[in-house]
Amino acid sequence: MNSAHSLVGSPTRVGIFTTWFWAPAWFASQTRYLQRRINILHDVLAAKSS
Repeated sequence: MNSAHSLVGSPTRVGIFTTWFWAPAWFASQTRYLQRRINILHDVLAAKSS
């Protein structure tokens, strides 16, 4: 994650504790499911507009 932020010049960094603390809540939530669906919609719209 940090390397991706560095690659684009973002000053944002994610600490080890933050990752460890929030990971169980993230993986137990529906956030990943919803993000996948949003990404699919974006891909379909991007393909139609190009």
